Amino acid sequence: MTNQRANEVFRDLGISEDVARYASPWEQMGDTTFTTSLAGPELIRMRTWGTGDDRRGDYLRASPCGMVDIIQPLLEPILFQKAAEKGATFASNTEPTSPGTANIVPAS
Repeated sequence: MTNQRANEVFRDLGISEDVARYASPWEQMGDTTFTTSLAGPELIRMRTWGTGDDRRGDYLRASPCGMVDIIQPLLEPILFQKAAEKGATFASNTEPTSPGTANIVPAS
């Protein structure tokens, strides 16, 4: 979940449209469930993140930006691209060993 303050920063960085393109929109983030396990019975379902009628106005008054839900593997490339456009360079202390895994490489 990417909150309103983070989206304000993304707007200031000029990446809010890119983030929104890959994120789930605020309107689809409405329910939080409580269960005894992933396959267990649902104990409670409640409207959250300002999507219920009783709280939406609070969120709208709090910020000009809404919330989105974007996973880190989709967000990082957007951040890296913008930083590279601004002149940032990157170094990583990992090396790929096979698809989906990496080893930590000691700093030299």
